[in-house]
Amino acid sequence: MSQRVTLGAIVKSEAVLGDLIRPPFSMRRLPNGEIRWEIESGVDEHELRTEDHFVALFVKLDPVWEQLRSLSDHCELVFSCYVWTDEGEPTPIFVLSNRTLARIAGLRAELNVDF
Repeated sequence: MSQRVTLGAIVKSEAVLGDLIRPPFSMRRLPNGEIRWEIESGVDEHELRTEDHFVALFVKLDPVWEQLRSLSDHCELVFSCYVWTDEGEPTPIFVLSNRTLARIAGLRAELNVDF
């Protein structure tokens, strides 16, 4: 099993991102002119505990947490968790703590889980 956790947004202008345009954040312009903004947890994709991916991502986000709350006034923030397994492997159990769910909600962000 492997997994990847990111926080991303689609914005119309770099201006709404402010200081959030510097690494470890990445941006790319989409064909329609909008900007895809994203940051990854950076945890090894074979780490089995989904919670560990979120905790690592929160550590990266803590210094800019208030900026992210402001950003959520201008666009939709989405935490995405991608989980893939080899053929024949069972679908993993997806568990997040109350604290992690509260932090996601605190940013007014969505949670997208793709198995």
